[in-house]
Amino acid sequence: MNNKKGLKKLAGILSASLMLSGILGVTSTISGDTNTAVVAEAATKKSEAQLRQIVLKKFPGTVQRVKQDWDDGIKEYEYTIKKSDGVVVKVEITEYGYITDVDYEGQWKNGRYYDWD
Repeated sequence: MNNKKGLKKLAGILSASLMLSGILGVTSTISGDTNTAVVAEAATKKSEAQLRQIVLKKFPGTVQRVKQDWDDGIKEYEYTIKKSDGVVVKVEITEYGYITDVDYEGQWKNGRYYDWD
């Protein structure tokens, strides 16, 4: 299985299970010791503005383009960002705020675009 697709599927499953646990009021512990148990919080859907803030915090720059898509029933956004050093980054993030893919596409120098592929 392609690593990218596997990561997206895992993020979708995790998002769905966290959402379901929040709806049903069920908490899941990662540790067997209840004194130090880590409780998973239910994932909540975020607005496009909130997702943009998450992406720009991790990859500062100027948003060139935003594409909305669906993957396995989960809405996701693809942000194309031009960083201050000219590098173009494509970041995919689910509506729950999980970044599922980051591609460094190329770089602008002296008005020309250089692709790394």
